[in-house]
Amino acid sequence: MENGKKKIIIGLRPFILGGLLVLFASGILIFVKGSNFSEGNSSDAEGRKNESEESMNENLDADDDGLPDRIEKNIGTNFEKNDTDGDGYADFTEVKNGYSPFVSGAEGKLSAEELEIMKEKIKNADKDLYEKIFGDIKNSILPDSLAAPAVSLDLPIALSGPAVFKEEISLSNKNWKYSFYAPCDIDMNKEHSLLIGLHGFEGNAKDYIKFWQSDADKNGFLAAALQAYPKTYPSGSTVESYPWLEISDFANAVLANIQKKYKIDENKIFLTGYSAGASSAYIIALDGDIKFRGVIPIDGYLPLEAGILDKLSKARDVNFYVVHGANNEAADEAVNQEKILLQYGAKMEFKILPGLGHEYPAAEHENILKWMNGLEIEKIDAKE
Repeated sequence: MENGKKKIIIGLRPFILGGLLVLFASGILIFVKGSNFSEGNSSDAEGRKNESEESMNENLDADDDGLPDRIEKNIGTNFEKNDTDGDGYADFTEVKNGYSPFVSGAEGKLSAEELEIMKEKIKNADKDLYEKIFGDIKNSILPDSLAAPAVSLDLPIALSGPAVFKEEISLSNKNWKYSFYAPCDIDMNKEHSLLIGLHGFEGNAKDYIKFWQSDADKNGFLAAALQAYPKTYPSGSTVESYPWLEISDFANAVLANIQKKYKIDENKIFLTGYSAGASSAYIIALDGDIKFRGVIPIDGYLPLEAGILDKLSKARDVNFYVVHGANNEAADEAVNQEKILLQYGAKMEFKILPGLGHEYPAAEHENILKWMNGLEIEKIDAKE
């Protein structure tokens, strides 16, 4: 914006038509006649060659966001970055739903005039793409809560990513936060699996949930990641962590909040955590308020000092998929602690990954998902 006026970047695109040099700019055709462009001229042949090459490359999409590079150059978005404003929504997604790819979050809602300008620029550049984006606007791929932002005192909602929302819950006079992900094509009339995750020390919920987004898309489950919050120690130092005495209440509140909008199959709720988040996941699982179909602690340990000794009996028949890096010096000790759960009837599968230290094993997701899907099938067969 300059002096209260919108700054519009017009991209010129030259091509040859009937011996004329034609400049295309935001729907305006400018014809320039000259002997160098007459039919039969050698430069005309070169022009046809260039046009052919351009035609071959007209659908190049370097950042794979759904908008061809030539369109992004025309409207001014970054064709090498699928999310120009960095709010987590791809440029195509924002444009389709009437949001600015230059302004992050719900604040980027375009006015009717701004939307028409955007639509006109795309329509003039590529009618087929225009139809693809705006031809069936009722099939919006963003959640209703974004298309018509509704903020309540109890549940303030702020946009944080593709179909991802960071939500705040008022509970016990605390504002606990979590990020939530729902695949774009989710069927609101069906029950769905839910994965609840807890990030590691110095991590955050938004980044942690991104580990699971593509898996959620492929497997059709919902995902929520709990955000650790500041804890001040007697020394005066403050770090973000999960207070063990309250972590189960936090998880219960998140589940209840999600169930207000989505149908959750209570037989298909999974729990995972990394590092300190894995230790907190053990506490949530052993509190027993939520019946998890499976629990996936990654590079954590069973925190016996957290007052859970009298809750170990609740581990009976709970499915655990425990992951550790072989090069993590604390792995052996952690596994010995975790094996205590076997004595209380837990079903545990241990995966010690060679070559890894204390780092997140994203490559193990494929095996984790197979395990999760196997448990779901097992549950269905048991019902039958």
